[in-house]
Amino acid sequence: MTHRVVKKLTSMHVHVSGLNKMNVKLAVHVLSQSVGSALCYLTAFNHLPPSANNTADFCIKIDDLFDSRVLLRRTKPLLSAACSS
Repeated sequence: MTHRVVKKLTSMHVHVSGLNKMNVKLAVHVLSQSVGSALCYLTAFNHLPPSANNTADFCIKIDDLFDSRVLLRRTKPLLSAACSS
């Protein structure tokens, strides 16, 4: 029995081909807070090398960037315009 840490990800997210390469929805799933947290968790328990923390930080920052541009959730701290005008 296999346990999945990030339930939204499927093999389609990893093995991308054709027009799916330009699918923003897939990118949002892969570069998400939950994926970043899962990478941190797996690194903490030595299932991934320590360098995976850099990838986790990148995923979380991109998720924050997506949320600052598109109003996905109202509980995120970076949910505002990029500049005040």
